[in-house]
Amino acid sequence: NPHSTDPLLEELLQQIHELMDVQNFEIALLGCKEVVENKPNCGLAHLLMGDCYLAMGCCDDARYSYRLALRADSPLFQAAARLQSLEEKEKKGGPGEYKIFAEKIEGEIMDFLEKYVGSPTHWDIIVFFYRNPALMASARRLAAFLGKSEQKIKSVLAKLCELDLLMENNIFPIPLYTFDPKQELKEKLDMVMQAREDF
Repeated sequence: NPHSTDPLLEELLQQIHELMDVQNFEIALLGCKEVVENKPNCGLAHLLMGDCYLAMGCCDDARYSYRLALRADSPLFQAAARLQSLEEKEKKGGPGEYKIFAEKIEGEIMDFLEKYVGSPTHWDIIVFFYRNPALMASARRLAAFLGKSEQKIKSVLAKLCELDLLMENNIFPIPLYTFDPKQELKEKLDMVMQAREDF
């Protein structure tokens, strides 16, 4: 787990997951609060706390917890997705369908997010290439397009190449990057994008 190295904390977070699986959200929420009391910047605890609040119908508390998850030591993209979905559903008259979205990003989709989306910049680059699959782009061009530093973009591009999502082409003086996932990985990314489109 990239968000924790404390075995006791890991065990408590696992217990919280198990409580949520059986819809014991009140007790799970107490566990989340215990984690946050000892580790205020634990993004996963804030994320789970938000899920508990939302399941209990406490939308304002859920929103606050998701925002804390985004400001944590290891910001969680999932919190951004949940927050956006919650706010969109409230604009349409209520967050009742949120739980469907939460289920959609579990399993394979959640695995994808945890492995490939280490920061909002990772996600921005993935979306850029997903929407422009035939495009070759330099780190400088991406930095200008996304409004990020070139150094940060280069670091993320290198990571996504290591994960076989992108390919670095060195046939030109400046390295150019292209979208090059294997079919299985492309299918998972399609699932993630579809979940985002649906909700």
